[in-house]
Amino acid sequence: MKDKTNYPGKSRKHINILLEPHRGELLTEYVKKVDKKRSDVLRDIIYEFLRNEYGPEIYSEAVAKDKSEWEQVIQNRTDGRALSKMIRTTQAKKKDEEAP
Repeated sequence: MKDKTNYPGKSRKHINILLEPHRGELLTEYVKKVDKKRSDVLRDIIYEFLRNEYGPEIYSEAVAKDKSEWEQVIQNRTDGRALSKMIRTTQAKKKDEEAP
């Protein structure tokens, strides 16, 4: 990874919200009813709002960009693991060669 400070996995937006107690309880009940995590439910609601607010064309562009960045994150992980495995293998071979 060339620039660790600005790679796609770090660019996710974190949002904290406070709800009034009774409306928060409604959300809690709904989350139980649909058997999802609260963050998943809220993410779905927000994404649907954005799709309606900006229209399918702009929203689809954002989805495509997000997907592309996520694929890059996965590729970086795969490359990192392969490099790590290669280094470990090389070090193990050196150790075996140096052993009496």
